[in-house]
Amino acid sequence: MKPSQKLFSTLLLAIAFSLLNFSAVAQDDSFFMDELRELFKNESLSVGALVQVQGLYDFDDQAPASSRSFSLPTARIKLSGKLDGGFNYVVHFDAADNPILLDATAGYSLNNAFNVTAGAQKPGISAEFLKGPQDLDFVSRSQVVKALAENRDIGVRVHGRLDQGLGYSVGMFNGNNLQPNDNDAFYYAGRLSFDAEFKDGTNLALGANGSYGEQDNKSIAAGTIPFIDGEYAIFGGDVRVENSGFIMGGEFLSALIDYSQSGEFDDTIMGYQVTGGFKFLEKAQFLVRWDSFQSEDIPALNSDEIVIALNYLPSEQTKIRLNYIFPPEQAELENHRIAMNFQIGF
Repeated sequence: MKPSQKLFSTLLLAIAFSLLNFSAVAQDDSFFMDELRELFKNESLSVGALVQVQGLYDFDDQAPASSRSFSLPTARIKLSGKLDGGFNYVVHFDAADNPILLDATAGYSLNNAFNVTAGAQKPGISAEFLKGPQDLDFVSRSQVVKALAENRDIGVRVHGRLDQGLGYSVGMFNGNNLQPNDNDAFYYAGRLSFDAEFKDGTNLALGANGSYGEQDNKSIAAGTIPFIDGEYAIFGGDVRVENSGFIMGGEFLSALIDYSQSGEFDDTIMGYQVTGGFKFLEKAQFLVRWDSFQSEDIPALNSDEIVIALNYLPSEQTKIRLNYIFPPEQAELENHRIAMNFQIGF
């Protein structure tokens, strides 16, 4: 191991050791959180903020310079509130790097079971993408979620929470991220979910979702797969079980894709993640994830990763994540990398 690698590894180990000792010195954070709620949180206007600082280190000396760097992936401000007559609004943007609009919606809520939301928003598929970055178990979302679901769109969505823990979401969108519709075809997305809490404090969450759209030689989500010039359909499901002692869960997503307007699906994309771990020292978590992504037509996209995570939540507003990522069939150190994320949000 080179001196720079030893230095970086030693630094990360020191940080990890420090996290384990935070519980001994952590102070009650309720006083400042109560002040924040009083200043910025009420029904008609709620202001939220999220800042994340990220560090990456790839052990491959030939990796791009960005693979050994610090970055500011998230610097968000969110305004939301409820108005008279059952109406509500959200304005959410990220000022990191280039300022970008995330969500801008106007909505109406009849009751918990029936809500209408119009504007720029998440279409409503993938449990992991529906979580904000502040709530993720790992530094990054799974490979398949980034490839197929990680995008916002402009449209209308009907959603609600029914009795017995059932939830639903059905929407129609432009299918062109946050741009106007450019092909007269819409993107349709739907999701069903179920949540339950048992007497011992264990929470169970289940979900199933699907979507259908068309593209005119454009990419979707993070641009992992080639441009699509035809139809595509995405479907999948997820499960999560969590209590005060452990976390277990997983998500599966698959897509049928027509890259060339052939009238037939040229490729089948499939991916999944399985996560398990335990909680300790009141505010710490140790997690392991198997993350798999496969393309039937493009083998070069195939990738399996194991992610080992140590998370620590010093207070209600802060979270620190330390990830060690490596491919299971390539033990050489040059194929491994480390990611770290520190966030403050309210």
